[in-house]
Amino acid sequence: MRQQVIKKLSWDYLLARFMKIVGNNLIVILISFKKKIHYFYLMVFYKKIAAIMQPYFFPYIGYFQLINEASVFVLYDKVTYRKSSWLNRNRIKQKGNSSPVYITVPVKNPSANNLIEETEISKNIDWRNNLKKLIYYNYKRASFFNEVYPDIVELIFYEEQSLHLFNSNILTTLCNKLSITTPIITQNEQHSKIESRLDKVGISKEDVRQQRVVELCNLYNASSYINPINGMDLYCFDFFNKHKKDLRFIKTDFIEYPQFKGPFLENLSIIDVLMHNGYEGTKDLLQKRKLIS
Repeated sequence: MRQQVIKKLSWDYLLARFMKIVGNNLIVILISFKKKIHYFYLMVFYKKIAAIMQPYFFPYIGYFQLINEASVFVLYDKVTYRKSSWLNRNRIKQKGNSSPVYITVPVKNPSANNLIEETEISKNIDWRNNLKKLIYYNYKRASFFNEVYPDIVELIFYEEQSLHLFNSNILTTLCNKLSITTPIITQNEQHSKIESRLDKVGISKEDVRQQRVVELCNLYNASSYINPINGMDLYCFDFFNKHKKDLRFIKTDFIEYPQFKGPFLENLSIIDVLMHNGYEGTKDLLQKRKLIS
């Protein structure tokens, strides 16, 4: 598979992309410079890995590990909204308590009949200030509170009515903070065309799910697809082999860190991880995962 990238690049950006590509089965790198060295061009030949997810609200660290492993990450909004999912809620640790507490974004008229792209945030509730206070109360004594809290507040108060775009801003901003350089696709009109074709093929719901992934991989010139380990029952290696795609899974290692008093609670929102580890510590935790193929 040949992927060509021609772009004005900084040295820092080139190094970051080089390290990512090395991790993604690098075959050949060719760099050519213009005479004045103001610009340079990078041509890369490698196996491109796609990951496709719905836009979760302040998701757990495994979500960011998935983004970090991919060559391209698609935030897909052409499927139905699911109530009581990670699209509009997540969990943080409640101070002085051994149980988690949910953080939520109120959604206007939540319905499984609506697509994610049609789902809007409610205007009638002062949820932003309430969420800001909840996070302050539970994390004000965390080791990296002063580093992380202002960024979380800024993300909470980001003015956007679309739940998809609101969550997309959270994810892209935190990826930048964590030096995750994977390109993130938030919208593409070609996605609607894929859904239109899938409506006409007359195959089972299970095969529609897999065919969607294959078509998105084709759209983004990816020869491999990677998914969280809990999706192993959703995808079939034979189906992907038939379509000449590699199927891979990622599993987050057990990650434990100081988390105030009480038993450690794993897989909480990235907010909890950042508050106790900071950005640099969280970058290290991104590597605590296993790849399965």
